Amino acid sequence: MWHTGLVRRNPCLVAWLIGALWICGASASAARRQREPSLPPESASRFERDTTVPITADEDQVVVEPLAAAEPDGASGPDAPLGPWEQIVGEGARLCAAFEAEARTHLLQATTATSSIDDKTWRRRARDCPRGEWVLRAAAQAELRTPFRLAKGSPTPAEVSELERTVRRSRRRALDWLEAIQRERARMGQPLRPRDHYLAARAHAGLGRRDAARAALGRAVRRGGASTAEVQQLSALLAVAAGDLDRAAIASRRALYGGGEADSVVSLYVRALVLDRLGDRTAAARVLVVARNQDRGRAGLLALESVLPVHERLYVRALDRQVEQTRNAALRLWKAYLAHDAPTPGQRKLAEQHRAALAEIPEPIVADAAGRDQQSTEQTNAQDPTSTTGGAQAPESTTAPSQVKPQP
Repeated sequence: MWHTGLVRRNPCLVAWLIGALWICGASASAARRQREPSLPPESASRFERDTTVPITADEDQVVVEPLAAAEPDGASGPDAPLGPWEQIVGEGARLCAAFEAEARTHLLQATTATSSIDDKTWRRRARDCPRGEWVLRAAAQAELRTPFRLAKGSPTPAEVSELERTVRRSRRRALDWLEAIQRERARMGQPLRPRDHYLAARAHAGLGRRDAARAALGRAVRRGGASTAEVQQLSALLAVAAGDLDRAAIASRRALYGGGEADSVVSLYVRALVLDRLGDRTAAARVLVVARNQDRGRAGLLALESVLPVHERLYVRALDRQVEQTRNAALRLWKAYLAHDAPTPGQRKLAEQHRAALAEIPEPIVADAAGRDQQSTEQTNAQDPTSTTGGAQAPESTTAPSQVKPQP
């Protein structure tokens, strides 16, 4: 054919045509690329690295699945209304944050007398906010401050046993909260605060765990988590429980000079207990009288009882009633103390000596309507031979009725 012969006769023409066609094709491709949008280099590299992004069958489009479905009304983004569950969770988080700030202020105050929140509130908040460090700390401190008063009158062995179970549950609950604080602090890579070790020592002491209490108290001393009076008071009580009266005497004396007014009252009670265990009952009674005079509302005595096991509370209460000269109440408390199985033989002997030194108070005498003692009147009549009723009538008063002072 003619074009075959032309190609064979002019090979240069063929090469020129092929080059022209290639140049035209490259120019068209460049123009098309300029018109198409392209991804930024960093975006392209991100998608090239991310192999978890789902790819469609087209393999030319990247499809990113939405994180959450749109609201029924079409609202989405940060301004979308929260669902019921999100509202509940968000409100709880805000409340716990407010409780946490309030608990921090409450614990860092110099005195807690200005706080209007009772101890039960802190316990309830600790259950509602189990990860709030300061809320848990306030609840643990409130739990350890609760003395659980003894029943009035003569506590029976069943009542004492029930009180012991209540105290054990309370102190274990405080330890659980302190352990929760430790977990939260460890999660943040931080150790316990120094005050937490002192609270743990008080909890162990209330459970009768002397070794654990002494170890926790040592950590509190090394980290400065308690005042001198608090450390010496607890050290003296632990020494008394262990029978180390020499150490208890030294610690109780140091406690008298290491705290403020509130601590000094508790230190006086501790000193009186140590002196009594040393056998100096006269000095112990004098110190106990001073402590009672300074203790307004018996807050110091309740603070001491909150650290002691139940049988030691019975002992301290019996001493207090004995100094108060309410001997019947003291005798009942000594009886309850001696019925307990925790006191040592030496402690039992000392309690027996206290009980032997007391005498029963006679039955109360009922006064008649005139305000005079009926029993003394009968005794006077029986002794007076001029009485027409088997005794003597009381002589008539020479004082005018208006001058007679009414008897209370």
